[in-house]
Amino acid sequence: MSMGFLFFSLILTDLIPSWWDSTYPRTVIFDYLNISMLGGFLISFIGLVICLADPSDNQKEINARAPWGALFVLILASASLCAYFWPFDLDDKWIYYRISKNVLETGLPLWNADDPLFVGASFVYPYLLSPGHYFGDWPAWEVYQKSFGFLTHLACVLLIWWHFRFTMLALLVAGGVALFSPAVLWSLGGLDVTFASFWLLSCICLYFRFPNSNYAFWFFCGCLMWIRPDAILVGVGAWLAQFLRNPLNLRGSILKGASFSLPIVVYVALNQIKTNLPLPTVFYCKGWNKSFSGKYPLYFDSFIGSLHLVAGIS
Repeated sequence: MSMGFLFFSLILTDLIPSWWDSTYPRTVIFDYLNISMLGGFLISFIGLVICLADPSDNQKEINARAPWGALFVLILASASLCAYFWPFDLDDKWIYYRISKNVLETGLPLWNADDPLFVGASFVYPYLLSPGHYFGDWPAWEVYQKSFGFLTHLACVLLIWWHFRFTMLALLVAGGVALFSPAVLWSLGGLDVTFASFWLLSCICLYFRFPNSNYAFWFFCGCLMWIRPDAILVGVGAWLAQFLRNPLNLRGSILKGASFSLPIVVYVALNQIKTNLPLPTVFYCKGWNKSFSGKYPLYFDSFIGSLHLVAGIS
C-alpha cells in the first residue's frame, strides 16, 4: 500500500503541474515517465490484490529454471532502460562532479576548497564518486558516475530477488523496481537516490533476517541522514509504527529512538561546527526557492510537499 501511495504521489507531482500550467514542458521523456509511473502504480495495486487473494501462493517457489530466466530478463530490461536513457543529465551531476573532486583535495565534500560549505544533499555520496577522477577528467568521470548509479539500481533488484528467495512475490517486486524508469533516470542523472534505496533495502533485510540485531537496524536507518537526509522519514514512520503497536514498551522504544537519533545528531553537529548551519545549504536554498518561486501558489507547493512527506512516513 505504501508503494502504491508513493507511485501515486509521484504521478501527482508530475501530472498536476502540467494541468495547472499549459506552458509546462512536454517532452518524450515526460510522457514516458508518466506512463511508466501509472503502470507501476497499477502493477503494485494488482500485485497487492493477488497477494491478498491467496498469500500461500506467493511463497511457493517457482519452477527450478524459471527464477534464473526471470532474473536474466529483469537484468536485460534494466540494462535496456539504462542504454535508452544513458544521455540523461541532471544539474545534481555537475554538483557532485565538483564536490567529489574536492574530496580528493580537501577530504571533505566542499563546493570550494577554501570555503567550508556543504552544498550537496548527501555527505557520503561524493566520497563514492571521487574514485572516478582517477580514471580521467570529465568524460571518464561521467562514465564512472553513470555506471555506479546503474549498478546500485541493479543491486536493489538483486537484493529484493535474494530476500524473497525466488518466489512469485520476488518476481513481482523486483520486476516493479527494475522497470521503474524514474529510478534508472535518477541513477544516471547523478542523484544519490538509488544508493540510498539500496542502503534502506539492506536495512530492511537486516531487520527481517536477523531480528536480534534490532538496534543495528535503527542505527543504520539513522545513517541515512548521511546518505539521503529526507530518507530518514522512513525510519520515523517505522518508529511510530512499532511504538503504536506496543506503546507499553517505553524502554525499548526509547533505546530504538536513541539508536536511530545518534547518527542524525552527529550529522547535525558536524554541519553546525563546519558551516554554522545545522543542515546543508541545499535544504535552505531549495526549500525557500520552491515556496517563494512564484510559479505556483504557496498552498499548491505545500500540498505537493505534504503528499511526499506522508508518502515517506507511510
